[in-house]
Amino acid sequence: MPAVQDDEFSRILADRAVTPVFQPIVSLDDGLTVGFEALIRGPEGSRFSTPDALFAEAERRGAVVELDWICAGAACTAALDAGLDVPLFLNVEPDTFGSTPPPELTDGFARAAGRLDLVFEVTERVVRDPATLIRSVVGARRARSRIALDRIPPLAHGFGHPGA
Repeated sequence: MPAVQDDEFSRILADRAVTPVFQPIVSLDDGLTVGFEALIRGPEGSRFSTPDALFAEAERRGAVVELDWICAGAACTAALDAGLDVPLFLNVEPDTFGSTPPPELTDGFARAAGRLDLVFEVTERVVRDPATLIRSVVGARRARSRIALDRIPPLAHGFGHPGA
């Protein structure tokens, strides 16, 4: 049975079978929607239907960056199709941030960057290389990208650690 389940995850990656959902971000002052956070779901009824299950399997296989780009691409496409006119917050894994998207997704990201107000939200998973993450954030800011840090955990040797 596990081989079939492994096959299922490979098909999800190959078919880009993820679905974005958009959670509104609202102003506490007036209740207006001021942005959306893109959240991802796997195929309904699959053991990989939740983001936790998807990313746990991706971590196990060393495919987090690939899955992350697929999720971001799906979110950008759906946001463009929906004509969103408020900021779109894209969750991005620390290892993905600063990496290059797969060639088949590059054009879509270029379109999205030109038409959407993207905010890259670096997620709270493990930060393996703080120096590279910081360089990527600085480079993105120089390129006028907007960045949000989402509950970055304490690091043994870096920012956020009480003894650092």
